[in-house]
Amino acid sequence: TQTQSIATGTADPISFFLKFRTEQTGTFEILKSSEDGQKLGFLFQIDDQNGYRCVFPTDEDGQILIPLLPGEYVVSEQELDRYRDIQEMKIQIRENETTQVQIENKLKKGKIRIQKTVLNPLNQVNFNEFNGVFQIYSTKYSSFQTAPELYRDQMKTDSSGSAVSKELPLGSYRLHQISSNPNIAFATDEIVVIDDDLQTVTIPLKNQLQQCR
Repeated sequence: TQTQSIATGTADPISFFLKFRTEQTGTFEILKSSEDGQKLGFLFQIDDQNGYRCVFPTDEDGQILIPLLPGEYVVSEQELDRYRDIQEMKIQIRENETTQVQIENKLKKGKIRIQKTVLNPLNQVNFNEFNGVFQIYSTKYSSFQTAPELYRDQMKTDSSGSAVSKELPLGSYRLHQISSNPNIAFATDEIVVIDDDLQTVTIPLKNQLQQCR
């Protein structure tokens, strides 16, 4: 808080003083991170009850640092399709103090479930493949090995022939079998798309028992 005085008057020997208080600002800091490592260019809108509204972008370090007059503000992030929504928040700015919030964006994700069955051509009976091993990885990458951990998973079928992946970000994935039981053919590769948050996409895989020669 600063106090200033002004002394002035007229030609007559009558003087007067004005004293007024100038209000100091506080600082608002946002530290932004996201599950996929992005930090630059996230947009945040800041509003108060007096009609103040402004939008600020994060810098390459995920930071926004701005001076604001003391008071209560509402902070909201402009939505991006690939992330789960962040709820708006209320903050309190005080003179000569820094109010800091840390915000992390979580990616929208879903799961992939496979159901592997095998046909015995001798009796035309289907059975479930146990211990079949599958790799799944984003089609943005050339192989399972080059895909980041976030965008890949490895699954093994249980006794019911079923396996479910971990949560994977929305997008297109290649499903590739790398191991099977003796005399059971590998499934052909499949392209699977997860396009909705919290979705589980089920993929039936069928092939047949290879006959001994």
